[in-house]
Amino acid sequence: MGDTVGRLDFASPWLLLAAPLALLLLWFARRRSSPAIGFSSEMLVAELPGTWRTRFVWLPGALVVVGVVLAAIALARPRLGDEQTVVRSEGIAIELVIDTSSSMLAHDFTDARDQPTDRLSAVKAVVRSFVEGGDDLPGRGSDLVGLTVFAGYADATCPLTLDHRLLLESLDAAEIAQTREEDGTSIGLGLAVALGRLRETDVASRIVVLLTDGEDNDPENDPRAAAQVAADLGVRVYTVGMGSQGSAPYPRTLKDGRVVFTHQPTSLDERLLTDIAESTGGVYQRAGNTESLRRIYAAIDRLERAEIEGLSYRRWRELFALPLSFAGVLWVLAFLLEATLLRRLGS
Repeated sequence: MGDTVGRLDFASPWLLLAAPLALLLLWFARRRSSPAIGFSSEMLVAELPGTWRTRFVWLPGALVVVGVVLAAIALARPRLGDEQTVVRSEGIAIELVIDTSSSMLAHDFTDARDQPTDRLSAVKAVVRSFVEGGDDLPGRGSDLVGLTVFAGYADATCPLTLDHRLLLESLDAAEIAQTREEDGTSIGLGLAVALGRLRETDVASRIVVLLTDGEDNDPENDPRAAAQVAADLGVRVYTVGMGSQGSAPYPRTLKDGRVVFTHQPTSLDERLLTDIAESTGGVYQRAGNTESLRRIYAAIDRLERAEIEGLSYRRWRELFALPLSFAGVLWVLAFLLEATLLRRLGS
């Protein structure tokens, strides 16, 4: 979306060439019609004192020249674009579904400084680039994007919106489940809540990008049933499995306040994630580190691109009246000066 920035442009810039052509014709016309008085030698008038009229005899011609340039600018139709006015056409509705269960505390990913970081922080950085651009990603400026987080329960923390600043604020505020009551991995519930949001929009192309690092442990909400609903709605679900295989380092705070890392086994139901993706026309991919996570979101970005080339995202305000008015004023002033104060002999 970006900040509000006015951009000056010309609707027909090639018409600016009318200025030099008109000036050339004007020069020929004035040369042919210039009055002349015959003298045997210019020395006869060289000693005559100059007056203010002789000093400013060039002014009418200069005013005509400036007027011609301004008229050419008016013909080219200068206009000012308002970049805050965005016309969304053929955009995509994207619901981001992110696991915030306690297993996302595992430190098997890295940050921008290549230092170990937890999984949720790594996801936040990659999703930010996916939404607003960065790391060779163009961003999703013309798309509606929403956010759902889930652990034992699911919460739609940001509605589908073009206000991506609001979305990223919701993403930054997402936290890993703190209590046993909140914890868990309800993939089916997370997907169901996301589909509830997408059901309400009439955008032609709708997708879910669902990321988790664990196995579904909610017997009351079947992920495959939710995937069938997505298929019926025409919503493609891209699933991302996150985390290293076998085991991962998890932080543990000791009684004296020190934080130590202990390796704990990891588990990921890749069969389930594959079934969800394939049944809806999406794709499942696994991210074992930060770089592979970036590549996955970049691949999804390439797959889900709307045909928006050639559309104008600006509302233009025409400015041609201003230079045209000035040109008219200058021409009238030039005519009056030549007819009165700066009138030439023989004219």
